Amino acid sequence: MGLTSSQLQKLLNKIHDKPFELSDRDSLGVRVSAKGKVAWQYRFRINKKSDRVTLGYYPDITIADARLKVPLLRGSVRQIMAEN
Repeated sequence: MGLTSSQLQKLLNKIHDKPFELSDRDSLGVRVSAKGKVAWQYRFRINKKSDRVTLGYYPDITIADARLKVPLLRGSVRQIMAEN
């Protein structure tokens, strides 16, 4: 089950002990800062090296918008892998 707007709203702009991450689906997740900023991140692996790209911040980027970007990002990663 993926993340919900109500879950993210509860985290937004709240003080936390330390930054943490929550997974959504399809290598998508959020990183929540200690100050309560919620950043969408896409995780990927190229040449056995894990990496991530930040898509933007919730609520500027909604859950639906972030999920729509995943296929595009996955395609970009595959293209990079094919070139290597």
